[in-house]
Amino acid sequence: MNTKGVWLYGLAGSGKSYGSNIISNSISNSFIIDGDNVRAKISTDLGYTVQDRLIQIQRIYGIAMLAMDNDQFPIISSVYMTANLAEKCQRIGIKVIHIERDKGARQKIRKIYSADKNVVGKDIDLEKVDTLVIKNFGDQSFAKELLSNVD
Repeated sequence: MNTKGVWLYGLAGSGKSYGSNIISNSISNSFIIDGDNVRAKISTDLGYTVQDRLIQIQRIYGIAMLAMDNDQFPIISSVYMTANLAEKCQRIGIKVIHIERDKGARQKIRKIYSADKNVVGKDIDLEKVDTLVIKNFGDQSFAKELLSNVD
């Protein structure tokens, strides 16, 4: 199946937004759907509990489907992902990729790990999902691997 979109997920500071921009620059009809932007503009009624995160990723999925209906290539990023949603994405051609980055590097970028509650990777576990994993070492190998996995 041809890839019709990409969903990057991983902990805060892992490089999802950076990766989204890398992919967007190589695909002319791309449409970035950043979970933080959706939360700020659409999901203002949601907090950061597990239940709210589940609602959030369903909303993001709906926006991705609208983008695809309009011949756009959605590039989605979120912290949270479930096995059920990953399977739904893969059935419609959205490749799901888990972005991982060293804890120390993430903490330098995102201070939420030291104080906030309801943080995935701190006091909320990220569900184990069987997807491609790309490690972000903070160098050009990350961009190369991302692009090689988007066909």
